[in-house]
Amino acid sequence: MKRASNPETSASAVKKGRFQELPKIAVSTSEELDLNVLKFQNKKLAERLEIRHRNEQDLKLRIEQLEKKQTSAESIVYVINRYWNQLNEDLRVLLQRFDCETSDESEKSNECEATTSFISQLSNWDKEELEENLQKRVYISTRQVGK
Repeated sequence: MKRASNPETSASAVKKGRFQELPKIAVSTSEELDLNVLKFQNKKLAERLEIRHRNEQDLKLRIEQLEKKQTSAESIVYVINRYWNQLNEDLRVLLQRFDCETSDESEKSNECEATTSFISQLSNWDKEELEENLQKRVYISTRQVGK
């Protein structure tokens, strides 16, 4: 009586071993056997190479997508930085029109340092440093608005 093939059993058989039966070929000499084994091994290597090439292409595509995403994110950061700098400059000009002092000397140096090197340092900061520096920048802008 023939057993019904169970998908779980066949899947586990594939997982257990990587060997596949050689096709049954009538062989009269050991040289023919060696030749047939080499042909079979060559076929399997070609299949593995094809799979590897497909995986490589998939990974290259994924890298391209991630690079595009990073470029997009960087351009957004540049735009935000430009508008933030413009906001700070507009606030400074408005405060000068009303004859208010825009900030003390330490605040000016902090603001200058924060705005000029923000983009270049952004990639070097870890999460905590990034949050701390963004909070400083928000504080400077908030203080200017508060005046």
